[in-house]
Amino acid sequence: MVKDIHEIQIGERYEVKPKGFHRAIRGKVQKVTAEKVYFEVEQCELVDKEIASKSPIVAADIFDIKKSLTEHYFFS
Repeated sequence: MVKDIHEIQIGERYEVKPKGFHRAIRGKVQKVTAEKVYFEVEQCELVDKEIASKSPIVAADIFDIKKSLTEHYFFS
């Protein structure tokens, strides 16, 4: 879990549960301010498709960020 907004880098991908969404989304950081991180929705659940299509850029608090998706995983 991200603890400091200064750890967030533009262009990185995160799993985020923004306010208004039923499930976590996967998004790419577009902008970082002192209070909010703005994500471009790259993937979301079917239940949230309508919300994401209306607003493909969503604002989230630091506490909404669940994990970074920039680590490399190997599945065999």
